[in-house]
Amino acid sequence: MDQVQPAHSVAVTAQPPAASRRPAVSQALSHLTGSSQAKPSGTPQAVPQDEVFQLLQTAVYTPAQDPARQPSIQQLARMVPRLQEPPGAANIIAVFSARVIDVLPKQWGRALAADYLQQLCDKEDFHQTFLNTLEEIDVIRVLDPDALRVLFESAEKLEAVSAVREYENEQREDGQMERMTLLQDVIFDAGRLCAAPVSAPVEQRSEQEIFYSCPSTSAEAFFGAVSVQLAGLETSAYADTASTQLEQALEVAQAVQNVLNKTHARHQELIQAYQRDMFRVSTDTPWWSAGLTVRTALQALADTLARLAQLLQGGDPAHFEKSIKWLLTMTETVLVSFTQAMDSCQAAATLQALNQDYEQARHKYLQLLLDIAQSLGEEGGGTLLVQRVEELADAHRAYAQLFEVCQLQGDDFKPHSIMMRHRATTSGNHLDLEQSAVAYVFDRLFTDGEHERLLSFPDHFKQDLTQWLQKRLASVGSNRTRATSLRRLTWLHELRRKDYAAASRTLADVTNNNEGDSATVHRAACIAKLTKLAAVKGPILMPSQEDVDYVNHAHTKIIMLQVQEALGMGSEVVHPLSHLLTACLSDETPPSQVCYVFLLLGHLRPIDRQQAYRKEFQEAWLKLAAATDWKLVAQHSQQLSDDQISSFLRQTDLCNAAQTCYHSQDCNVREVFPPEGVMGFVVDQAAAGLDAAAKQLMQGAFARGKVLALLDIACALRLLSYSSALSLYVCPSEQLNCASGCCAHVCLQLSENSSLSTVHRSSLIQLCPLRCGSEM
Repeated sequence: MDQVQPAHSVAVTAQPPAASRRPAVSQALSHLTGSSQAKPSGTPQAVPQDEVFQLLQTAVYTPAQDPARQPSIQQLARMVPRLQEPPGAANIIAVFSARVIDVLPKQWGRALAADYLQQLCDKEDFHQTFLNTLEEIDVIRVLDPDALRVLFESAEKLEAVSAVREYENEQREDGQMERMTLLQDVIFDAGRLCAAPVSAPVEQRSEQEIFYSCPSTSAEAFFGAVSVQLAGLETSAYADTASTQLEQALEVAQAVQNVLNKTHARHQELIQAYQRDMFRVSTDTPWWSAGLTVRTALQALADTLARLAQLLQGGDPAHFEKSIKWLLTMTETVLVSFTQAMDSCQAAATLQALNQDYEQARHKYLQLLLDIAQSLGEEGGGTLLVQRVEELADAHRAYAQLFEVCQLQGDDFKPHSIMMRHRATTSGNHLDLEQSAVAYVFDRLFTDGEHERLLSFPDHFKQDLTQWLQKRLASVGSNRTRATSLRRLTWLHELRRKDYAAASRTLADVTNNNEGDSATVHRAACIAKLTKLAAVKGPILMPSQEDVDYVNHAHTKIIMLQVQEALGMGSEVVHPLSHLLTACLSDETPPSQVCYVFLLLGHLRPIDRQQAYRKEFQEAWLKLAAATDWKLVAQHSQQLSDDQISSFLRQTDLCNAAQTCYHSQDCNVREVFPPEGVMGFVVDQAAAGLDAAAKQLMQGAFARGKVLALLDIACALRLLSYSSALSLYVCPSEQLNCASGCCAHVCLQLSENSSLSTVHRSSLIQLCPLRCGSEM
C-alpha cells in the first residue's frame, strides 16, 4: 500500500525573486493610507497612525542605499518606546501588519484572476521586508506577546492562502479543474465569510477575490468552509456515488495538506529567523494553524474518508485503497494538529481539554483503522495496514491500539518492549507512571482478569508494578471487589519479590478489612503469620518482641476466624473478642462450643489481657460441669470395661476443656487461671459426694501438665483403674523428667488411697519408668 505524504512535511515552493515583485508591492502600498481603508474606531493611539504608516511605507519600500530612506528609519527608531502601545492586536505595528496582508488591489477582476498568486507573492515580499525593517529599528523586542503573535501569524496566514492558490493553479495546468467543484465551493464560502469583516467596500468584488485578498481572516475561514461543505456532501450535487464523493473529498484533502505543509514550513522559517521573539508570543490559546477551526476541518475530512472507505469496501478496489491511504494520512494530520496545539498553548484548562479531545480522536481513528485491517485479513492487505497503524500508535503513544496490535499478532512479549520504549518522553525525561505505557498495560491486564500474566513481568518491571499497585489501592474508594483483587495482587507480588514484611502487612489489611469470602480471609490470616515468620530478621530462635507480638496477633486472628466459622458466624468479618465470647456462652450454644472460650482466651496476647475475661472463663467451666451427666458416667463405670470407659470419657466436653486449657502447647491460661482455682467450681458441680482423697486426685489431675486430662479425671473419679490409665500413656524417654513427675504424683496419691487393690498398685509400680513407687 503506497503511503500518502502526511501534513507538514513538504518544503516551501520556490517564490518569484523579490526584485521582480517590487512594482506590485509599490502598488499595494499606495492603498495602505488611502481613503478606502477605514481606520479602526476607539483604538488608543500612542502615536498618530497615519504618520507611522507613512514612515513604515517609506522605510520598507525605499531601497537601502537611497538617502531618502534614512530619515524615516531614524524617526521610527525615536518612536520605538511609544510603538509598543497599545498592547495586543490593537498595537499599531500589529494593525499595520494585518493591513499589509489584507490590502485590496484597485480591481483584480475576473480577467486578472491568474494574477492572484502574483499579488499574494508581492504581499509576502512586502511583509517580509516589513519584518526586516522592524528588526532593523529594534522594535520587535518591545512588542508584547499578543502583538508579536499577530505579526507572525500574519506571515503564516499569507502563506496559507498562497498555498491554496498554488494548488488551484497546479490543478488547472494538469487539466483537472472539472474535479475541483467542491474545492471551489469551499473557496467561495470562505470568501463570503470574509466579506463582512473587510473594512473596504467589496460590492463589486467576487467571493474568490475577497478570499485571496484578505488572508488575515480567509485563512481560517477556509477551514471553516471545509467543515461546512463536507457536512453536506452526502446530499450535495456530488453525492450520486461513493466514488464521486471520494474524488471531491480528496481534492479538498490534498488542498488542505498543501496549505498545512506550506504553513508549517513558513513557521519553521520564522522560528529560525526570529527565535527569541517567536518564543515570546502569547500561549493563551493554540497557534492558529492548530486551532479549533483547523482541527474541526481535519476531523471532518477524516470522518468523511472513514465513511466512504466503509461504503467502498467490497467494491472498486482502486477507490477503496485510495480511501484507506488518505484516511491514514488524515489520521496522522489530525493527531499532529493536536500535538501542535498542545505544544503552542500553556493555559492549564485549555491543555486539559485538548488532551481529552486528543485521546478521543486518537482512539477513534486508530481503532477504526485496526477494525478495517482485521476485516481485510492477511491476504487483503490487513497486515500492512496493521503495521502502519502500529507506527502511528507508537508515535502518538496510543497504548490501547499498540496493545491491540500485540494481541492481533499473538505476541505476549511485545508489550514488554513497548513499555520499555515509552517510559520516557522523546526528550529523555522520565514519564509519570500514569502517562506511560506501563500503567496502561497493567490496567488493561487487571481489567481483563489476566492477573497471572500481570504478575509474571520481568524483574525490571517489579518496581513499576509496586508503584502501580500502591496508586490503584490509594484511589480504589469504596469498591470492595476491586480493593480485594488489588490487595491480593499486592501480597502475591510482594511474596514474589521476597518482601515478606510488606506481604505480612498487606495480608493483615486483608483480614482487618475483611476482604473476600471466609476462605480468603482465613487463608490471608494464615499466610500473614507465615510471611511474618519468614521476615524475622536474625536467628529464627531470637526474634524481636515486635515479631513475636505480630505472629501472636496473627495466630489469634486465625483462631478467632476458626471459632467464628464453627459458631456459624462466618469468617468474612473478624468479630471483636467480646462478641465471640458472648456467642460461646449463650444459652443456645451447645457445650461442645462452650469450650471455644478456653481456645480464644488461651491465645490472647499479651497474657495479662486474659484477666479481663475472668467472669467468662468461670462461666464456661460452670456450664460444662453442669452439662455433664455424672449419673450416666457412674453407671458406665459399673458396666463398661476400662477401655470402653476411657473411650467414653474422651467424648465428654469437660475432659476436652481440661485438655485445651492445661495440656495444649499453644493455649496458655495456666498463669492467669491456675488449675487449682478451677477445681473449686468443678468439684462443687461434678464431684459432690466424693471422699477427700478422690477430690485431691481430681485436683492433681488439673495441676499436672503433659498428662491427658481425661485419664486423670477418670482416675480421680474412680471410673478407671490406675494401671489401665497408665497403660494408655507412658511419657517418651526424652520427657522422663515430666513422666517421673507425673508418676511420682500419682504414686503418692495411690499410696494414700488404701481402697485401691494390691493388683492395681503393683501394676502401677511396674509401669513407672523410674520405679518411683518401688518403696511403697
